[in-house]
Amino acid sequence: MELWDISLNKIKGISEKRERCLNKLGILSLSDMLSFYPKSYENRTVLKKINTLTNGESVSIRAKVLSVGKRQINKKLVVANILVSDDTGVVRLVFFNREYAVSSLKEGEEYTFFGTVSFEYGSLVIKQPEFEKSTNTTFSDTLLPCYSLTQGLTQNIMRIIMKNALEYASLYIEETLPFELRQKYSLCEKLYALKNIHFPKNENSLKSASERIAFEEIFYLILGLRTIKDRQKLKSGPYFSNYKIAEELAEKLPFELTDAQKN
Repeated sequence: MELWDISLNKIKGISEKRERCLNKLGILSLSDMLSFYPKSYENRTVLKKINTLTNGESVSIRAKVLSVGKRQINKKLVVANILVSDDTGVVRLVFFNREYAVSSLKEGEEYTFFGTVSFEYGSLVIKQPEFEKSTNTTFSDTLLPCYSLTQGLTQNIMRIIMKNALEYASLYIEETLPFELRQKYSLCEKLYALKNIHFPKNENSLKSASERIAFEEIFYLILGLRTIKDRQKLKSGPYFSNYKIAEELAEKLPFELTDAQKN
């Protein structure tokens, strides 16, 4: 079965509502889902000390919960203020309408938090941080993908859906480049590339995945242009001869194309 023939409702976690949201992003099939690459990545592999935090930076910290306080502002808004500390200082965490998440934070226990630092009224604040027990490593040992979103989708939802899509697709993904070609240009396998373009373990795996995907896209673009050129030669009349786009893309490859590919 081809990936573009597999509908989104086959993927765990995609309800009818979420499918409509994904459709707004141009994602209509499993193939579209896998080729919806991250726009950037969050590096959560480096833990910072509280006394080194600066205004505006996104950081990971490991800290112990000192106190948990909640306040009902109105019928629709509950604000929680959490004080956490490490061996260098204290920072305040602020949560809005996240009572379930806040209830899982226990005084005296250590967690890993990720969020953006701000400086308000003379103290450091991190609003709406993500967190997990310090004994877990779900987000603290990897580069996390950040996707373009639409209303109804969050980064966490997209990450969960993408993980499920990759797991489902692994049964159907087939290699599309010959072994000799991959060996010549030191390219990784297609399944490895897709997994690591979305959830790279480190910078090297991301680089390897990016090179494979870039090579394949340009390779098939050039192959398609060559096919059009050959077909035009078989009939009279003008034929397409502007290969400037392909040439510009080829120049961005981290390797040299062979003479056969250039011609």
